[in-house]
Amino acid sequence: METGKRTYAIILAVLFGLFLCFPMFYDAFDNSEQDEVSETENRNLAPKPFLDITYLDIFPDQYTAYYNDHFPFRQEIMHFFGRNILWGVFNKSPVPDKVAIGKDGWLFQAENQLLYSGQDDFTEEEVGLICLKLHERALYLDSLGIRFYVMFAPMKCEIYHDKLPHYFVRTRGKTRTDKVIERLVQDSLIHFIDLKRALISVSDTSNLYYKTDHHWTTAGGYVVYREIMKHLSGASQEIFTVSETDIVPYTDSSWCGGMATMTGLVPELIEISLHYVVKQPRAIRVKEKNYDPPSWFPYKDEFEIRTRVADTSLPKIVIIRDSFFSTVIPFLSEDYQQTLYIFDGWMFGPNYPIIEQEKPDIVLLEIYEPFLNHIL
Repeated sequence: METGKRTYAIILAVLFGLFLCFPMFYDAFDNSEQDEVSETENRNLAPKPFLDITYLDIFPDQYTAYYNDHFPFRQEIMHFFGRNILWGVFNKSPVPDKVAIGKDGWLFQAENQLLYSGQDDFTEEEVGLICLKLHERALYLDSLGIRFYVMFAPMKCEIYHDKLPHYFVRTRGKTRTDKVIERLVQDSLIHFIDLKRALISVSDTSNLYYKTDHHWTTAGGYVVYREIMKHLSGASQEIFTVSETDIVPYTDSSWCGGMATMTGLVPELIEISLHYVVKQPRAIRVKEKNYDPPSWFPYKDEFEIRTRVADTSLPKIVIIRDSFFSTVIPFLSEDYQQTLYIFDGWMFGPNYPIIEQEKPDIVLLEIYEPFLNHIL
């Protein structure tokens, strides 16, 4: 009997030791290519640090960050715990710091709650500095004969109040975005495009934002496109507008957005989405001039997109954008002889060398409102 217990204890100790050593052996002998970007978490993963014996101070922290991002079966463990425990048992978001679960399957970015409630605010000095920097751009572009337009992509919680979780409560005062807009509209050199009002006015007609993502649907992109053209048409009398009869809608019953992917609840949160495409597009995508994207930017193929329409009477435009503008591109490209879209890694910089080389008639700056602080 004692022999059996001893054997059992030895086997258990060996298995426990192997369990503890498994990550070390896995790391040592795994030669597979490791992911640099987590599509689930929408961020860059920590790279494996180089061991420099002459400077070891930073190595422990760097390796801890690397291991936390790459330990064996990390994704599988995260998905199992999120789907079966947090969501399945407690009906809670598996990633509450990133995704908030609203009503009727609507998902929202959790960090937006701080901005929405007014807890994440700008000082008067910061509001002034943002507006000053944008004014300086407008002055420079005006000296080149270029019209400067600015617009902010509103957070989904600003448009679909009725789908929010109960703890999303809007400030009774002004959000930091409201304060910047209030100052910007007084600047005669900056042509501000108010998207929030346009989106709210038709938000009950169709889903302008994906239920499982924080971006515009193509229906939302089309509404934004029409609002942009209302303002930009004053810059040229020869603008062609894509009408509703020029659009073909189709339904995708298996679409799943980035926030659903973050939660690991892809099968449970698949949504039926309506997509718009231009029936007979005349804009074609042409070869880029290969402007250099930031070395750390994970979506280098998105840095520079160039389209062209075979009509020299149309104006040229450069658009500094983020990922929100992706659903607007198919529509806006139809209206310009040449359109250059620059996604500069959420920097929203002046990009003067590019503009000086392109010589556009119009520059449009689009910023997702939580990123307004990137102008500072």
